[in-house]
Amino acid sequence: AGYAIEEVAEVVVKNREAAIANSNAPYGDKYSVDDVLDSRPVSLPLTELMCARYADGAVIAVLGTDEAARSYSEKPAFISGIGWGSGTSILERRDHTFSIGTAIAAERAYQESGINNPTGQIDAFFVSDTYAHRQLMHMEALGVNDNNNPIVNPDGGALGGGDMFEATGGARLYEAFSQLRGEAGRCQINAERVMVHAWRGVPTDSCVVAILDKERRVL
Repeated sequence: AGYAIEEVAEVVVKNREAAIANSNAPYGDKYSVDDVLDSRPVSLPLTELMCARYADGAVIAVLGTDEAARSYSEKPAFISGIGWGSGTSILERRDHTFSIGTAIAAERAYQESGINNPTGQIDAFFVSDTYAHRQLMHMEALGVNDNNNPIVNPDGGALGGGDMFEATGGARLYEAFSQLRGEAGRCQINAERVMVHAWRGVPTDSCVVAILDKERRVL
């Protein structure tokens, strides 16, 4: 809460530029803060560039036991924690400055994976940014802030990769998985543990958080 509109525009600038390096992202480009603020108004103060453009695609995830994963894949990833949460869908009764669904989902996922310091224990965060201001809201609810310079949406997020409706979270899952496998191309960072967050979209506050590890960790 309390973000300046210029900070919202910075999310667009960063994510769209990061997407230039992502061969899966159709909307990589370079913009300035002024470009974002001066683009066509959609629902003030949101402008067109603050909203992810539509994209088409499909994502398949194969789940199995640890033994099956190691038997059938040379580079599996392991889910160490997952949580789901939802705030009210009655817009008049919801705090639009905070995502309670994200906070509930994060608390459950962090508890299951033994995380008490997200920015200190997670290498990269793939956070829903279908609307630029929602990324900032979600980060706050996830307990992630810019003080520790976290790596957020190194693939360009939905702003760079497109809004795939119900599959948008799946796209972030794919990008996170690619990071752990070392297959993220020019977007690759050194990641051993990543977090994936997904928001179902307007008018809901239904969210899911998953923690993925390169190797299975025993608490």
